[in-house]
Amino acid sequence: MSENAVISACQRLVANLTETLPLNEMAHQLCFFLMDAVPSDRMLWYALAPGADSAEALIDYARGTHARSASPGISQLLRSRVVRSLCHPKYKDILLCPRATAVPQVYRFMRDSFGSVYNSFLCLHLPAAREGETPHAIFWMSLDPDNYSEESVRLVAAFRPLLLDVSRRLSAEREPVSLAMIDEGTVNLSAESLLRRCKGLRKTMDQVDAVADTHATILIHGASGVGKELFAEAIHALSPVRHGPLVRVNCGAMTESLMDSELFGHEKGAFTGAATAHAGFFEQARGGTLFLDEVGELSPPAQLRLLRVLESGEIRRVGGSRNIPVDVRVISATHRNLWDMVRRGLFREDLLFRLEVFTIEVPSLGERHEDIPLLAEHFYHSAVRTQGLESPPLLTGEFMMSLQSLSWPGNVRQLRHAVERAVILGHAAKNRILTLAPQDAARLVITDFSKKSGRGRPASPPPDPERIRAALLSSGNRIQGSGGAAALLGLPPSTLRKHMRILGIPLPRQSRNQGGEKP
Repeated sequence: MSENAVISACQRLVANLTETLPLNEMAHQLCFFLMDAVPSDRMLWYALAPGADSAEALIDYARGTHARSASPGISQLLRSRVVRSLCHPKYKDILLCPRATAVPQVYRFMRDSFGSVYNSFLCLHLPAAREGETPHAIFWMSLDPDNYSEESVRLVAAFRPLLLDVSRRLSAEREPVSLAMIDEGTVNLSAESLLRRCKGLRKTMDQVDAVADTHATILIHGASGVGKELFAEAIHALSPVRHGPLVRVNCGAMTESLMDSELFGHEKGAFTGAATAHAGFFEQARGGTLFLDEVGELSPPAQLRLLRVLESGEIRRVGGSRNIPVDVRVISATHRNLWDMVRRGLFREDLLFRLEVFTIEVPSLGERHEDIPLLAEHFYHSAVRTQGLESPPLLTGEFMMSLQSLSWPGNVRQLRHAVERAVILGHAAKNRILTLAPQDAARLVITDFSKKSGRGRPASPPPDPERIRAALLSSGNRIQGSGGAAALLGLPPSTLRKHMRILGIPLPRQSRNQGGEKP
């Protein structure tokens, strides 16, 4: 669609919406249209408090849930000398920052205040035209460092009269539009918020919501690395005992000789080395939640003692003579098939009945590839902040796509470690954009998704990067066609392109003399 056609369509849209819809719904539809006209990962519409360093998000389009969003540093940012230097030479009220990392002050602000890692932005600043009006600022943001061009600037400039009219109407309403959507990003994001933003976990979170507000004992089942502890944290945060402690216990890390002492505590002198009395995990969790991770690792004697505590609600310290009541909500987790262990005589059936009053099944990451970009962004931001990196390699949409094309047998834990390695090694090598570390690219396999079954089928690992580069050189930088790199490597062209994205090998530009053939 041409630029004039887009503007004309927008004008017709606004005229129709103004006549038929209330203001908040009209603004909703207008911004939805603009997100397509100026392709972005997020769009924020701020009302700026005149003369103050505060702002309120009237409209926030991004991943997330309905809530109110605020970023107090927006006004200060827009008044800063650094940002004013980003003004477009022709349109002084438009700020263009195609590579945010090139301006450290702006990048740090975006990372800390917007809560997500965006590598470019375009901003239209709408100052108050009349006394009593509120100035506004509209941001378009993208993960792609090269997302915004002169064409984007011209489109925003053409929309300016329409946006100014809507901003005046929003100011007249005095109350923020009720459809504001928050993207809390990755800074101090709670377990519940992170899990709730994962589209592939919606049914699982429905189970969490159903049981969290009860006192039922819960068993969380899922493969290693899927984040079972995060679900325990989310359940605790939503439970009636949320103000009590959450005590985490790794059952597989406790030795048999110290298990009773660790779980139930001991009195002074109960055994050699017991110089003082010690409160066990059950006492420490009193009035809160006790999370027993890898409960399938408990020995048969420990299983019996745990069963007695669950039945009686009381513990007795090692070397003690009195029972101590403990009001504790117990959540356990395992990657094992406990019913199979029962059949083999390795786990007590009566204990399992007690533990699985309510069972929550956590799907593997391979079953929910749509969550990978959100999780990767979360781990990227965490790694950047932990390492204190001022100019890390950029997290791009292409990198996200490469992650989604891979299988993740180690689940979320493997994804987190792969992103952390990519950040560390990319920063050390002074890479401009993020790519998988070679060991991760070689270890993981590409997943071919079947449209009929909807399930992933593992394919072969990526070939050696040097083989790909050699094939590109031999083929004159052509991927497909007779004598192309894909044919030389014995791969379908689409598969070769996926391998190249994973390994960080640039795709050759489409050549004009190839008759329209894709590179």
